[in-house]
Amino acid sequence: MDNSLFRYPYAYMVEPGGLDLTEPEIERLREYFARGGFLHADDFWGLDELENFADQMQLVLPEYRLEPIL
Repeated sequence: MDNSLFRYPYAYMVEPGGLDLTEPEIERLREYFARGGFLHADDFWGLDELENFADQMQLVLPEYRLEPIL
């Protein structure tokens, strides 16, 4: 939620499999992407975590579908 996020065009997220975004976080991440931000998510422990991450990103960008690369 820190506004300094917008100073960085590239964000790196480690172990995002348990991600559970709040509505304000969803809106902030959507704005980050709208401003051209890039998110690198890494280190999933199994397909369940990857699926949870995809579900969370669907909340952020409902008009797009995340296609995981396995």
